Amino acid sequence: MAKPESPSLHRSFRLTGDLEVERPTRAGSLRDAFYFSVVQQGIFLLFTALLLDGGVLFRVCGVGSIAYWVGAVIVVVRRPRNPTAKDVILLKYGFPLAVAVVMIVQAVFTLAGILTG
Repeated sequence: MAKPESPSLHRSFRLTGDLEVERPTRAGSLRDAFYFSVVQQGIFLLFTALLLDGGVLFRVCGVGSIAYWVGAVIVVVRRPRNPTAKDVILLKYGFPLAVAVVMIVQAVFTLAGILTG
């Protein structure tokens, strides 16, 4: 059975037989963002665990990882079915941002004398 013709598009303007283009679903892009972030966190945590700094950077990455996952849960709970492109970008590249923020906060608190080590 043939598909009904689209009234807004004449047959002569068609380049292919089917106008519907397969687009990735939002769930797939969320899944890809989470997968990318988990791999990224694994690499960060592995390399910071191997550093001989007394676990300072490993602790920073651990706190950054917890902060990232809290933010990720908030983003996914807020819009589980229709995340925006900014949500997907934040979920994909938010972990290094969270680690940078934690590192800056730790440096400020250490310089102020509130934290030691």
